[in-house]
Amino acid sequence: MSNEVAKVEVIASPEFQRRLKALAKRYRKVYDDLQPIFEDLESGIFLGDQISGTNYTVLKLRIRKCSTTEKILMDSDRLPNIHPGEILRMEFLEPLEITPYRLSKDIGVAQTRIGEILSEKHSITADTALRLSKYFGNSAQFWMNLQTQYDLRQAQEENREIYTHIPVVQLTHLN
Repeated sequence: MSNEVAKVEVIASPEFQRRLKALAKRYRKVYDDLQPIFEDLESGIFLGDQISGTNYTVLKLRIRKCSTTEKILMDSDRLPNIHPGEILRMEFLEPLEITPYRLSKDIGVAQTRIGEILSEKHSITADTALRLSKYFGNSAQFWMNLQTQYDLRQAQEENREIYTHIPVVQLTHLN
């Protein structure tokens, strides 16, 4: 019996590669910070939980308290501002193989409206959030929070100079 650990080949999914590339545009050292993790995986030191049911060894990896995570969390401006339509498309429709047409029919929203949300030309309204939450089994607040976060970041990016010139009023409490 050998004590040698079997080596594995690490293959990043296309979605992981896309997100890593987007992150690398904002945080150039991300590849350097992740390289030791990939080396550990390739050498057989597993840092995540193995997911069964595939022909490949697939690992779900959670990175906590590493320099990459800490730097990203401390400076959220480095993260790209992601429209809720992209999240709807990438995290819900594509994995579940639901077409925009089917979604529009199932939730009773015009197909053009769904198309505009997915192409990031339209916001998710409260009504649409309620319909999406019922359909996907999550909360309307989830969808509204995504939209609000996107809108706030968008306004901040577009009007940063204006907001820096607004004075802060000192509030005094009335007795």
